[in-house]
Amino acid sequence: MTDDKPLVSIGMPVYNAEKYIRQALDSLVAQDYENFELIISDNASTDRTQEICLEYAARDKRIRYYRNETNLGAVKNFNRVFELSRGKYFMWASHDDLWDATYVRKCVDVLEHDPSLVLCCTSLRFIEESGSFLDIPYDNYDNPDMSSLNVRERMHILASRHGWYAIYGLVRSDVLRKTSLFRTSYGADVILLMELCLIGPFFKVPEVLFYYRQYHTKTEKDRASSIDPAGHCKPSYSNLSRELVRTVLISNLHPFTKILVALELVSIYFRSSAWRTRLGVPSLHSLRARLRGRTRLKRVIEAPRRVLGLLRDVYVEWSPRKAKQGLKCALIEYNYYHGEILPMLVYVLNALGISVDVYVSRRVMHNDPFIYCTGLNCTLRETDGLFFKQWVERRQFRDYDFLVLNSLEPKEILQQVSGIPIPIIAIIHNGSLIKNDPDYARFFTAPIRAPLVLAEHISRFLSDTLIARWVWPAQTLDQVKAQRQGKICFCVQGNMEFDRRNYDSLLDDVEQLTSSNVRNFHVMIIGRNDTKEGLIFKKQVRNRKLDSFFTFSKGEVPYKDYYDSIASAHFILPLIDTTRSEYRPYFFEKGSTSLCIALSLGIVPIIHKQLACIYGIEDQSITYEDNGLAHALEQALSTNEQALERMRGALVSRKEYLLKKSVLNMKETLKDVGINASFTSP
Repeated sequence: MTDDKPLVSIGMPVYNAEKYIRQALDSLVAQDYENFELIISDNASTDRTQEICLEYAARDKRIRYYRNETNLGAVKNFNRVFELSRGKYFMWASHDDLWDATYVRKCVDVLEHDPSLVLCCTSLRFIEESGSFLDIPYDNYDNPDMSSLNVRERMHILASRHGWYAIYGLVRSDVLRKTSLFRTSYGADVILLMELCLIGPFFKVPEVLFYYRQYHTKTEKDRASSIDPAGHCKPSYSNLSRELVRTVLISNLHPFTKILVALELVSIYFRSSAWRTRLGVPSLHSLRARLRGRTRLKRVIEAPRRVLGLLRDVYVEWSPRKAKQGLKCALIEYNYYHGEILPMLVYVLNALGISVDVYVSRRVMHNDPFIYCTGLNCTLRETDGLFFKQWVERRQFRDYDFLVLNSLEPKEILQQVSGIPIPIIAIIHNGSLIKNDPDYARFFTAPIRAPLVLAEHISRFLSDTLIARWVWPAQTLDQVKAQRQGKICFCVQGNMEFDRRNYDSLLDDVEQLTSSNVRNFHVMIIGRNDTKEGLIFKKQVRNRKLDSFFTFSKGEVPYKDYYDSIASAHFILPLIDTTRSEYRPYFFEKGSTSLCIALSLGIVPIIHKQLACIYGIEDQSITYEDNGLAHALEQALSTNEQALERMRGALVSRKEYLLKKSVLNMKETLKDVGINASFTSP
């Protein structure tokens, strides 16, 4: 490779490709433009594909071969080669196609000369399995010239074509990253080309430099096989038309331009006899024939419904009603264990002038995380897994300008929301989810989706993967009244799990204090402790005769009791240090709920020094290093009330700063996904 020319990435997804892959690889290796990388992603082939690819990779260092352990499906494999690419420009290459030796060079020259161009392709010819040319009218199938600066003209050309082979052209990688790549819906290549053409113009080199292989079982002459004997197209065509309209409506075009382009797209489909046939819209002659039989009347009636469905897509997206009412979003808690985050999200959205419908499970609604949060503009609605699935399928999200998902776990949620065509902001509770799972990282490559994390250090952790702004999950719990009395209370909140908190250290250090005759304290455990690990810990407390120094909550604690109990504590203990690898995520990719509660209620945390530094609360905390918790507990017991009040006040100030910063970050994230309304000033 050379450094004086931009790097080109060529992605070749393959599966059982032994018959033609040598020809394709020879054609690419012979390109007179040498500064490229060829990425091959083998989708668990069972023939000699792997052997052939490794042979070529050994001969040419520009070839990188990857093999999937299991077959991911064609769509994911196509997207994977792009995700593995590093070049300024990218092109997909099929294992059975051929290219002229000048193909890459001439496409690069065009894109380098004109930065406004998004994609460059060339004229093409079809070849049969034997390699001979197909004799067909290429005017209908050759790549069109879409270099017009008028987006409506480009869309008109693309929508009027029968063949969409420009998808194998050379594309700017930074532009491709703004799209949703290939989707799992019918016509994914057409939808992706529509996304690209809405961003910018294509250029066609007027030379035959690309040779697309056709098979006897599927040629351009066989497209009629998609239409049933009665003249109706299979449902996939009408679904494709809807997806293309939605693609226009969720693009970053000016709102007025969106309406014009969408309406023109609808009109193209119903002016074209080919698309009328594909969508099941009958001609006058066929109408007369079908009206002769009552059994065919239903199909005739369905045609207007299809037209109205497409027009409804335009109306729902751009109804004047939305502009008058202001922005509205749906905040969805699919699970039941992140309810404490919801009030903060509503607060931040309300601060920007956005009204919110909150969907939660019956369990969360019963525990009521909003019990102490007044003045919020939101409506609480009950949902569950089945309701959420039906809600998505029935497109009820159309009532909202965007969605906020409080988690994307389990993966079933990711699969259900991937097809939603309106902006989505997803709260990521664990940064490693995006770091380690390509499906989650790929989800956020779409320009209408963005992640939000729950601490600044998680944002830094993901900075080399994607941009993830942060919000701080502190609560505005002003109505909770602290009732501290009696012995000093150390609070440990959260379900009892040994891989989340260092309970062994707590037990040892409490025993150390009592052996030194320090007894003016007790430890309050708030959270589920009737688990196996909880029972083990309670047994250890009894065996060490420390029962009088520990109290445990019972069962699942409603949020009112949860906040009231913690507010009665003098100190809060996250119990996170660096002595075990299980605690490491809290220093990099996860947030601490204990610290969120500490700032929300103004309770002084006793915290590991490194963690205090990460959260910027060194002066508002009592800190310790590994194996130093006992000394920190003694320091807390000896700190006077005046000093503690100063620390509590500083925690409240810190909370107010973090909430203001959270509002600003939410505002920028909304802009990232295309919500450019006039927000209320935070």
